[in-house]
Amino acid sequence: MWAYIYRNGQNDAWQGYSAFTMILPFIEQDAVYQQVRTASQTFFFGWNSGQVEVARSARLGTFQCPSDSRFPATATGRENNTGCNYGVSFGSTLLWTNINEQNGMFRGPTDDITLARQMSREVTFADVRDGLSNTLMLSEHLSGNNNTGSLMVGQSSEVRRNSAAPSGPTQFPSQADLEAWGQQCAEITDHLSSNGNHWIAPLPTQTALNTVAPPNWRFPNCQWGPSGYASDRNGLYAPRSRHPGGVNAALGDASVRFISETVDFQTFQRLGARDSGVAIQLD
Repeated sequence: MWAYIYRNGQNDAWQGYSAFTMILPFIEQDAVYQQVRTASQTFFFGWNSGQVEVARSARLGTFQCPSDSRFPATATGRENNTGCNYGVSFGSTLLWTNINEQNGMFRGPTDDITLARQMSREVTFADVRDGLSNTLMLSEHLSGNNNTGSLMVGQSSEVRRNSAAPSGPTQFPSQADLEAWGQQCAEITDHLSSNGNHWIAPLPTQTALNTVAPPNWRFPNCQWGPSGYASDRNGLYAPRSRHPGGVNAALGDASVRFISETVDFQTFQRLGARDSGVAIQLD
C-alpha cells in the first residue's frame, strides 16, 4: 500500500513525511526511523521543523546515486542533508494538488481536506490494474546546487517556476502541448535549486516525480505558480540521471529496468499509470 505523502499531526501536506521515511525500518534503518519518530513526537511536527533538524540530517547512501554529485548541505537549518536521487511516481499527470488525477503507484495531497479524508486510503496492489510488471514505481532525479543565482549547466532537475499553465489536458498531456510549454519554460530563469536535497521531504523534486515526459527530457522541469523551498505545486517533474542515454527505474514487481530517453512518449506515459488499460512493450 502506498502514498507518497503522509500528513503530519497538524494535517499539513508539504511538511508531512515521505514514503521513503516510512520504509526506513524495512531497509535496515530503523534507528533513523525511530529518531525521526521520537523527535517529531510521532510525526506531529513537520519534517522541516527545528525538532527534526538532527534526525533529517542523516546521510543515507541507499537514497543516493553514485553517478550524481551530492547536494551542498548546510550545517544547520532546512537544507542540512546531502541529497536524495530517487522519487516515487504519482503518475502521468501534471497535478500535484488533485489526487483524483494521480494515476501512478503513489498518491499524494489535496488542498481539499474533505476530499483528502474521503480518499485517505493508500494505493493497493489491487489498484494497479495494469499489472505490477507494467507500472513504474520509482525512478531517478538529480540533486541541485542550492544556488538560485544561476542555472546549472547540462542535465538538471532544477525547476523553472512562475510559468503560465500549459494548454490541453493535465492527465496524459500530448507531446505537442508539453513541447510548446517546455519552450516557454526554457526561457524562464527564475528557478528552484533545492531539488534532490532530502529523503524525508514528501515533495516533487525531493522524493516524488511524474511520468508525463520521458527520461532526461530536453526541456526543463517546470511548475506553474511560485513556491519557496520545493515544488509543492502542479508541474512537470521528469525522471533524470547522469547515466548516458536514460534512467534506472523500479517497476511495481521490484524489477529494475534501464529506460531509454528515446522511449516512445505515449508508451512512457502509460508505463507511469497504474490503470490505463493499455498494453505496453518497452523493448
